[in-house]
Amino acid sequence: MNDPVLKLRVLARTEMVLARILARRTANRLLLSVIALVFILLALAMLNLAGYLALAGRFSPPLAGFLVALFDLAAAGGALILAGHSRGRDSEEEKMAREIRDLAYYELNTDVEILKTELAGLGNDVRRIRNGFISFTDTTANLVLLLNMLTRAIRKKGSSEEMANAETRSEEQEP
Repeated sequence: MNDPVLKLRVLARTEMVLARILARRTANRLLLSVIALVFILLALAMLNLAGYLALAGRFSPPLAGFLVALFDLAAAGGALILAGHSRGRDSEEEKMAREIRDLAYYELNTDVEILKTELAGLGNDVRRIRNGFISFTDTTANLVLLLNMLTRAIRKKGSSEEMANAETRSEEQEP
């Protein structure tokens, strides 16, 4: 994969697939959990009633209620401990999507690093061109100054020769 746009598309698609998988899994778990909770509550109510009636024949009714409540608390604590230890397993589809996403992230990171290197090289090239241009303009300015000095010197020499010729002509014409 050399095209960064393709890598971004792959990355976006894998993120969408992972989000759909997670949403589907969460929705299924939630639905099944609600159904299970309804039946658990019905079963617990019947179990509590049966336990209370069984204990009420041997113990006083308040003590029978207390023993049933202790059993309910112990069962709830055990369920909470199990819930804290249980984790969902990743499906093969989710593992594959995560691998593709990680590969796309790695490829994009590599492309960004290459781009940063190329931009740094481009900046160095621009600096060299600017320095060369500045050097060229300095040289050109020096050449212009030198040409101006030469033209002044030639003009002075030409004007002094003309004055000398003019004096020589005027001396020759005076006799």
